[in-house]
Amino acid sequence: METIKYGSWAQQNKGKKILVEDGSLIIRYKRSLSYKNKKDSSLNGRWLMMEYFLADSLLQELKYEEAKMFVICAIKKNPGSKIRGNTNATISEYKRLIDRVMQEGVHLQTS
Repeated sequence: METIKYGSWAQQNKGKKILVEDGSLIIRYKRSLSYKNKKDSSLNGRWLMMEYFLADSLLQELKYEEAKMFVICAIKKNPGSKIRGNTNATISEYKRLIDRVMQEGVHLQTS
């Protein structure tokens, strides 16, 4: 559970493995979280977060140590329906994205 000032993000599942198209390699994981408000329980579950992170097998191949700390999160209001997404990216597309992000000088902010 990730705690923030007014509430926390509670993990809803263990995480779903996302494989390359032929199913031979895990490339990333997708995990669902929901927001729990500390003061107003009527707000619980109104916000959803999908968290995507790379599999260890890919992290070991990265040349940027900082890239190993990244996750991608999408936060939206809960529409009451299942969140869907396209998972057909290739390993080389992930590597290109990470290279581009690192070359653009993205700075990590820790709290």
